[in-house]
Amino acid sequence: MTRVEQLAAHVDALCRQHRIDFIHRNTTHGTAMKRRRTIYTPPVTTELRYAIALHEIGHIVGKGRGSGTRVEQEAAAWRYVLETSIVELSQSTYLRMLKWLGSYLRKPVEGVGNWKLPAERSEFWTTYRLIRERAGGNMIRGRSFFVDHR
Repeated sequence: MTRVEQLAAHVDALCRQHRIDFIHRNTTHGTAMKRRRTIYTPPVTTELRYAIALHEIGHIVGKGRGSGTRVEQEAAAWRYVLETSIVELSQSTYLRMLKWLGSYLRKPVEGVGNWKLPAERSEFWTTYRLIRERAGGNMIRGRSFFVDHR
């Protein structure tokens, strides 16, 4: 079994274990329907798509899935990826995760929807720092997605 086949099998096994319907969509992102226990993601054909699928599963079964602000729920779903992945994720996957975490922080600043910045002691920042560390502190397309938060 190839590495990608192992990753896909892991996602399938988690979905069976937690009674989650897994529907493939040809898209670059995922969606979780918590009440329906359904995730919509691209097929697991790469490590990044594996992380996306785990993230969406995390919205349904992970810690903090229904509590906290929207930003904190997103961070909790990424924490589920860190806790559940069966492989060490690559730096490029961590960079993408960091980019998405940064995008969640921009939404409240830009006044988008009902997004709120996490409190200073929020678990969001613990997850953010861990992913930032694993990403190696690199820049993405010349722009920093890192927040200088202590």
